[in-house]
Amino acid sequence: MRTLIFFAATALLLSLWWPEQAAQNNTAEQATEIRISSGVMRSSNPGVNRSSFSDDVLIHVVEPLVVHRGDLSIAPMAASRYDISEDLKTYSFTLRDDLRFHNGEPVLAAHVKMNWEKILDPSSGFQCLPFYNGKMGAKILSVEAIDEQTIEFQLDRPSNVFLEKLAYIQCPVAVLHPDSWDETGRWLKPIATGPFKFSEWKKGRYVLLKKFDAYQPRTDTPSGLAGKKVAEVDQLRFMVITDLMATKAALISGQVDLSGSMAPITALELRSSKRLSTLDHPGLSRRTLLMQTDDPLLSDVRIRQALSHALEMKTFADVSSLGLAKHNPSTIPLSSKNHTDAHAIAYEYNLEKTKALLQEAGYQGEEIVIKTTREEQAYFDNAMIAEAMFKKAGFNIKIEVMELATLLGNYFEGNYQLMSFEYSPRLSAFMNYHTLMGDKKQTPNRWDDKLAKDLLLQAAMATGSQQQILFDQIHQRMMQEVPVINLYNAPIIDVVSNRLEGYTTWSGVKPRLWNVSINEKI
Repeated sequence: MRTLIFFAATALLLSLWWPEQAAQNNTAEQATEIRISSGVMRSSNPGVNRSSFSDDVLIHVVEPLVVHRGDLSIAPMAASRYDISEDLKTYSFTLRDDLRFHNGEPVLAAHVKMNWEKILDPSSGFQCLPFYNGKMGAKILSVEAIDEQTIEFQLDRPSNVFLEKLAYIQCPVAVLHPDSWDETGRWLKPIATGPFKFSEWKKGRYVLLKKFDAYQPRTDTPSGLAGKKVAEVDQLRFMVITDLMATKAALISGQVDLSGSMAPITALELRSSKRLSTLDHPGLSRRTLLMQTDDPLLSDVRIRQALSHALEMKTFADVSSLGLAKHNPSTIPLSSKNHTDAHAIAYEYNLEKTKALLQEAGYQGEEIVIKTTREEQAYFDNAMIAEAMFKKAGFNIKIEVMELATLLGNYFEGNYQLMSFEYSPRLSAFMNYHTLMGDKKQTPNRWDDKLAKDLLLQAAMATGSQQQILFDQIHQRMMQEVPVINLYNAPIIDVVSNRLEGYTTWSGVKPRLWNVSINEKI
């Protein structure tokens, strides 16, 4: 009886949230559609006011010049090829000659130049502008359309990571048509080049993408975000479901076909369903406890160090991931080639050190708040585990639970003392560190440490063993300063309807719905 009430209530909830979808399901003919459980998209403008859910949508719509393969190497995408000068200061890209915008117009180098003029404008709101204006690495001196198909970048200094920046998932440097903006420069929607085009956005409800019929797939083997991409279905619908119970019910009932990166305990609960499969894969995203080093209390490094020694790190991975992950003290993922023995050095669990540091710092039982959300189970679980350990060590700890959207807002504003948080995958060692560092006056959620930033700037120009030495030194500096406590790399567990064929997981976490078809017999 309880089960019947649960599904009846959930069915009513789903029909209230998506009445259009309920109506479409009753029509005799409808477009083939894959439905994805999603969170709230903050913006459709690539790299502007972004969130992880925005990235999930936009990778199907936009294409940068280069992207990451599954093995994290760089491959051309909107470009057919690229050339790099010996001094690492000139990067040239030849565009694919079959590339078309979603409005049918051919893509020219002049369009790419226009995009970059907008990105490099200080008022653009592009979150990764420091990648390109000289504040964090090489500065772009010029972007020139050499001919209709060739675009050339001149940098002010050598850069060994420029391609990695261009391929950055979180700030895709998309090739966009000028009509993506109105005549006043106000953003409208992405008119881009990917296999799906942006169709409709009902804020708080869903984002609808439709197949781009004129898309010409590449011919190289699909891998990561690279290679051949074929839109096998008519449309993708990213449906906003922020309630875990509703997500589970939507999967079981067939209202949605995919929910990515689910909590292990939830995924295990769904394994008994004949309608669903669970796909596991090692992940690159990292679960952390963030520290606001500008906080009046936590600005004292001794307090931060005391907090680090109060945690039994192995417990987080064992409990939150059900043993699927291992503790990783480094910002660089365990699976990265740059994760050397130096990055295995972790904080020692030692309550005597904690007490000594607190006494030295003059801690008088001031309250410390951990911000978290229930909408991401691991965030909440890790906060609860940390709370118990911190209380045992003598800290006055309080947990503040909020909606995920509010938590993200607090993160971007730097409005926290401690925060249970997750960084979505960065596909290179440099980008993992870059995401953490910055100028607090501009990005209050970043670690603003001159020595670490200098080391990272050197790493951007270095190669091979010299670059590795610099990454190792940054880790050592982080262990001293404790701007964040890294817990583990979250395992990827996607729950997928058995009617989907061709869907695979990968270390980049992002769901990839190209080359995925629907088996209508299931």
